[in-house]
Amino acid sequence: MIEAKKSEKTKKLYLHVYKNFVEHFKNDINKITEKDIEKYFELKKFNTRNKNLTISALKYLFKNLLGKNLSLARPCNKLQKNEVEILTKDEVLKILNTEKSIHNKLLFMLVYSGFKIKNAINFKKEQLDPLKIPAKISTLIEQNSYLKHSEFILSFSAKKAEQIFQKALKNAQIDKKAKLKSLKISSIVHLLEMGVSQEFIKMLHGLSSNFSIKQYESFVNHKSIILNPLDNIFYSQCFSMRCKFLYSSHA
Repeated sequence: MIEAKKSEKTKKLYLHVYKNFVEHFKNDINKITEKDIEKYFELKKFNTRNKNLTISALKYLFKNLLGKNLSLARPCNKLQKNEVEILTKDEVLKILNTEKSIHNKLLFMLVYSGFKIKNAINFKKEQLDPLKIPAKISTLIEQNSYLKHSEFILSFSAKKAEQIFQKALKNAQIDKKAKLKSLKISSIVHLLEMGVSQEFIKMLHGLSSNFSIKQYESFVNHKSIILNPLDNIFYSQCFSMRCKFLYSSHA
């Protein structure tokens, strides 16, 4: 793995896979067949992501250590509708309107606007660039004295932020097994419904590739793609400013 210039993260994950694999079989790796590996997958009940990782690690091991090419099929990594709960625009609005705490409301707005949760829960004053955040959030901060003058505008632990969101779901009477990250995922779906290009969505949400966007296309309500031009120009007024900044910063 050193010669192949694998990243430290990849090496750590692969070694974890190998440790579990060896501990399970406890015999000569030369005697392990693909059928044995398939039974191993069935027994361990890997989710799609972990199974793909394990297959990649084992293919690398068998090829480089034994000179064998495994023909293990990777499962489809596309999200299924029962794996994630998407919130509608009305549900997002209901959560925001029901939430009384301005700090909690700001957290939800940041995540829905495309900020990564790890950045939203520790949102600092230095991030108050009007070109980076929507006008609605700027206005909310400006109208609140504490938010306007505090160095750490938000400071939550990931666990606390999730608890706050679960309480907000309950208060808004939304019966979905959604999580805080559902706001971010729902935002991607809603942008796709509005006909926003994948390139801009990728920049807004800090994604490294279009693949993360494409896996949510099955959730899109295609009837919503046809917009009234009047609705579109009001949305574009705020959206274009942020896109302009993001595009110039990536150029």
